[in-house]
Amino acid sequence: MRSKGLIYAAILACGAGLATSAPAADVPTYGVVLKTLANPFWGAMARGITEGAKEAQVKIFEQAANSDQDAET
Repeated sequence: MRSKGLIYAAILACGAGLATSAPAADVPTYGVVLKTLANPFWGAMARGITEGAKEAQVKIFEQAANSDQDAET
């Protein structure tokens, strides 16, 4: 739960800093790479990142492997 709050705060801080310097038409986009979404921890992390991005009004691009053993993805 604490990790989710830290990620949320980091996204808000980054989004707020970039949103003030960018023109109104430009929306910053952040890439997020997660280990896997099959693990409940990483699934919760992804939901927290998505919520934080909505609150900060930024776009995100998420990428994650299908499982812990999926080395190719």
